[in-house]
Amino acid sequence: MEHIVLQSERLDEKVYVYTHKSGLKIYISPKKGYAKKCAYFAANYGSMDVFYEHNGEKHEIPDGLAHFLEHKLFESEEGDAFTKYAKTGASANAFTSFGCTAYYFTCSNRFYENLKILTDLMQTPYFTPENVAKEQGIIGQEINMYLDAPDWRVYQNMLEAMYHTCTVRRDIAGSVESISHITDTLLYDCYNMYYAPENMVLVIAGDVDPEETALEAEKLLSKMEYRKAPKKVYPGEEKSVLKPYTEQKLSVSFPIYMLGFKGERAKDGEDIIRREIIGKTAAGVLFGRSSRFYLDAYDAGLINDNFDCDYEICENYAHLIIMGEGEKYETVKNKIFETVRNAAENGISDEEFTRRLNLLRSGFIKSFNSVETVARNFMDAKFGGYDLYEYAETFDKVTKDDILKFIKEEMAEDRSVLSVILPK
Repeated sequence: MEHIVLQSERLDEKVYVYTHKSGLKIYISPKKGYAKKCAYFAANYGSMDVFYEHNGEKHEIPDGLAHFLEHKLFESEEGDAFTKYAKTGASANAFTSFGCTAYYFTCSNRFYENLKILTDLMQTPYFTPENVAKEQGIIGQEINMYLDAPDWRVYQNMLEAMYHTCTVRRDIAGSVESISHITDTLLYDCYNMYYAPENMVLVIAGDVDPEETALEAEKLLSKMEYRKAPKKVYPGEEKSVLKPYTEQKLSVSFPIYMLGFKGERAKDGEDIIRREIIGKTAAGVLFGRSSRFYLDAYDAGLINDNFDCDYEICENYAHLIIMGEGEKYETVKNKIFETVRNAAENGISDEEFTRRLNLLRSGFIKSFNSVETVARNFMDAKFGGYDLYEYAETFDKVTKDDILKFIKEEMAEDRSVLSVILPK
């Protein structure tokens, strides 16, 4: 297979990128001396991808289909893939996110046996009316379980209140009603469309020989043939939030809450990594554990150890979220707004900016010590359309003015949503 080598002298890392005849990209990151090996096989297809265009017409598939397909791919006529992994001693799992579906394993030995299990399950879909009906019952129970999960509902409710039409507001698992429309034929159609090799990536990280591993992967991918991926269609989205407040009552001892600020979507892959660094730096400077807000609010008994903040972005959505628990969520919200206004008017110190940026930078560098994280990060980079090694260089390009601009433009009160889960 043809390949190129990408490397970063700064990180002392390199990755071999092979192109399979089917169009599949294979990333191999050699980590000499590491005991564990990891492989991710993923499709650039997640819960957000419910609209596509075919022959000039727009089509819609049921909510939860990507997640349903993830469950069903582990089955085959020869048995369940988890049973096979159990015999080799590998730790395996899968997940469906808003933007992708990933299948992965980690192991210390018998790597090629495990790689065969992974590549087999991705190439041999097995759907029947009977096993689809059975899975509808299983996933239906999972959906109902999450309807009573406070930590998930506070986040999902926030998304539904924040976005008007962006499909990130749709639940990853769908609903009991939406998955009732899934059939074995629809699963095969979806697999053939979205699991096209050009829409996928195989990432391997660990103490492996790149050339030997690439040759072995090429043998295992003998059933992979070129298929054109569908043209995804995403609805437009307004800048405003749908509604500023949402609440739900569940069986909790005290309120839990999430305050979200609706951000600007990224223009491209390079913009994703730049804005992610800016957003995470802004969140940390204002509300991280070393911030003045956190220390004062903690001392006043307004927040506890479960208070946290983060920033999420992709090509189709972006938001900064702050989460906590306690009766005084309105007071906390007002103090958050006050902190944002103060930073917008008076700025932030060089020390705060540098400390938080360096904390992010060191975390990124440290992530290369984990084969699981390396594999996941290369997958995210491939689907996000950016160079993972360029991420390290981007830290040098972010300035304090970028953080202040973000605070002023993307953390306005009228772009916020407060989601609360109250005790019944």
